[in-house]
Amino acid sequence: MSRIRACESKINETELEHPIEANKQGYENSDDCHVDLRDSWSYTEHGGYLDHNHIYYEVRRVPGTLSDRLMNEQEWELLPLVTSAGCLIKGDQIENMTLEQVEARKSELDKIYDDVFQDEDGRWWDDKDFAIAQSVKSSEIFLSLPLVQVDPALHYCKTAKTTDEVKNLLAVQDLPHIVQLVGRSDEGKLVTLRFGDDLGSWVGGPFVNGRRINLPESWKSQWTIDIVKGLKSLHKIGILHKDLTVNNILFKEDHAIICDLECGPHTYLTIPPELAQEINTEWDEKMDIYALGTLIWSIENRNMPRAHRNLKSEGQFAQIMAKCLANDPKDRPSIDEILSELENMTVREVMLEDSKVLTHSDIPTECPSEGISDQDDEELWRCWNDTKQGGYLTYNGIFYEVRRIPDTLSDMLINGSEFTILPQTTSSGLLIIGDRITTLNDEEVMSRRMELEDDESDMDLVERDDGTWATEQDIEATRVAVESSIFQSLPLIHCDDDIHYAKVPRSLKEIENLFAVKGLSNLVQVVGRTADGKVVMERFGQNLTQWIIDGVTDGKINASEKDKVQWILDIATGLVNLHDRGIVHKDLDLNNILFQGNHAIICDMESGETSVEIRPPEFVQGIETVFNKKMDVYGFGTILWSIENRNQVRPHRILRPTGLFKDIMSKCLATNPQDRPTIHEVLTALKKFRDE
Repeated sequence: MSRIRACESKINETELEHPIEANKQGYENSDDCHVDLRDSWSYTEHGGYLDHNHIYYEVRRVPGTLSDRLMNEQEWELLPLVTSAGCLIKGDQIENMTLEQVEARKSELDKIYDDVFQDEDGRWWDDKDFAIAQSVKSSEIFLSLPLVQVDPALHYCKTAKTTDEVKNLLAVQDLPHIVQLVGRSDEGKLVTLRFGDDLGSWVGGPFVNGRRINLPESWKSQWTIDIVKGLKSLHKIGILHKDLTVNNILFKEDHAIICDLECGPHTYLTIPPELAQEINTEWDEKMDIYALGTLIWSIENRNMPRAHRNLKSEGQFAQIMAKCLANDPKDRPSIDEILSELENMTVREVMLEDSKVLTHSDIPTECPSEGISDQDDEELWRCWNDTKQGGYLTYNGIFYEVRRIPDTLSDMLINGSEFTILPQTTSSGLLIIGDRITTLNDEEVMSRRMELEDDESDMDLVERDDGTWATEQDIEATRVAVESSIFQSLPLIHCDDDIHYAKVPRSLKEIENLFAVKGLSNLVQVVGRTADGKVVMERFGQNLTQWIIDGVTDGKINASEKDKVQWILDIATGLVNLHDRGIVHKDLDLNNILFQGNHAIICDMESGETSVEIRPPEFVQGIETVFNKKMDVYGFGTILWSIENRNQVRPHRILRPTGLFKDIMSKCLATNPQDRPTIHEVLTALKKFRDE
C-alpha cells in the first residue's frame, strides 16, 4: 500500500515493481462493485477509461502488465488507490492527474463523438467523412459504374465511403469469398449482390429474419475456411481489410464471404496490441491476421469480443486462434500458413448417433469407376434425385441428402456405384455436406422432403399461349421484353419455318444480347419479330442433344473427328465473341449449341438460369453466387466432354477427360476456377492443335 501512496505525490510516470496490492476497504461503499471491473470500461483505441469513487482512471493497455490486468480481471480492488483527481496507467506505470488534466482529458474524449450523426440508413458519420462520401458520388470512377435497377431480393445498397472502396470492389470482381459489385443506384449508392445475413445477426441471435436459428456446428468450419480464402485473395492483390468483425462477414448456410471493403477505420474490437501501443502506426497484413483471430474467436464462442481483452483460445481452432492472436506480430502466421493448417486439420470428424465416427481417412481416395454400365439400374450413382447442390434418395428406410463438394465423401457418394459406401446410422436420415455428416430426426427428414418436393413442384407454373410452361415472373419478364423499345425496333417479318426459328423472348436481357452480337460469327442471329410477340432468328441445323440422342432414326448421324474439331473451334470462337462484349452465356449445355454440317453456333442468349448439369463446383457450393466467365469456361469443358464421349453430362458427376481434347478439357473442368484458362487461351490452344 505504501508503494501506491508514494506515487500519489508524483505527476511524472512511476514504474511499479509490484503493480498493485488489493485493498478491499477502499471499495466497500462503491456503487459499481456489483459489476465486474472488466465490463465497466469505456473503450479507446489504446485502452479504456472510467470513473470510480470520484476518481478518473484511464488505462493504456500493454499485454502482461498492470494495465492488462485492469482491462481483463473482475475485481475492483485491483484499481490503484490514489488521492489525486485521476491517474493514467500505461503498462505498469502510474501517472497522477490533476483536476484540470482530468477535465481536459474528458473533454478531449467527448469531442470524439461531438459531430457524429446518423444518416437515413442508420449509419454513423462525422462531418468530414460524410463530406468525402458525398464527393464520391460525383467521382469519375463511381459514375463509370453501370446504373442498376435495384431488386431488394437480389441487391444490397450502401453509401460508398471513399473512392478507394469503389476501387477495391472493382479489383475483387470474380474473386471467391468476397462481396461482388453490381453497379450504382439512381440514389448514388453502391449496389452489391445480396448474400444471406451478417454473422453479427447469428452472434446476437437467436433470431434471423424473425426465425429462431440453431445452425449446424459444421458450418463454423466452412465459414472459417471461406473467410481465410477471401482474406488470402485480398492480400494477394495488395488490399488490407482493416475491420474483420462479424458485422463484415456474410453467411448463407454453410458458406461465408467478406464484405465492407472500405479499408478502415478499424473498430476497437479488433485492434492489435502493437497498434494500441503505437509501436506500429500503419495497418499491415499481420494486423489483419490478428483481426482474423478475433473473428475466429467470435465464431467459436458465438460472442462478440471486448476491446483490449485477452481472448482465450479454445475449441477446434484453438491452435490457429492462439497463433493469430499472438502479441508479437512476428509470431503470427501468414495467411497461406493459416490456410494450409486449416486444410490439414482433422476437423472433418462427426459423431453419428450410433457412435460411429466417420473421418476423411475412412474414405477411399478414388471413387469406384469400374462396373458402371448403362444396363445396371442398381448402381448408386444412378439412383440420386438431383438437386442444385447434390442429390437425395431413400435406402433401407433411411433418407440421405448429399451436397457435393469435390474430393470429399459427398463426391464419392454422388459418383460411386456401391450402396455399401453409404454411411450407416440408426437415425432417420443423414445430411452429408463435403466430409461432414449431420444426423436428421423424423421431423427434420419430413421437413426436408417437403422442401425438396416444393422445389420440384410445377404448381407455380402456368401455360403460355404457345404451349410452353413458365412462372408468373417469367411471363412478366417476357411482357417487359416484348413491350420494350428495343424489341419494337425489330422489323415485323413473316416467319418461314424453313429458314426461321421463332421463340418467345424470355427477358429484355435476351433481346439486348441478340442486338449486341449482330454480325458476329458462330452466334445465333436475330432477323426480326412476329406480330404475336416472338423474336425471329435464322434457323441453323439442330442442337447437339439431337446429335447424341435422336439421330438413330436413319442410323446415327456420324461426325468425323475433323467435324468435331471444327464444332469445338466454332463454339470457342462464339464464346470469345460473347466474352469480348462483356456477355456471360451462363448456360452452355448441349441444347444451346446448334450444328449444321461441320459448323456450330451458340444460341439462347438469355443469360438466365444455368442448367444443373453444367453448374461448376464453386456455383453449386455457393462460394460464388454471380455467374462469371470462368464458369462459362467450365460449361465449355462439359461441351468438350459431351462431344468427345457422345453422351450427356449428368449433374454433379466427375467428368474424366479423355480423347483428343483431354488436356484442354482437364483445364476447363478444373475444380478451382483460378486454374481454368480464359476462353481466349482455350481458342489459341485449339487452333494450335488443329494446325498440328
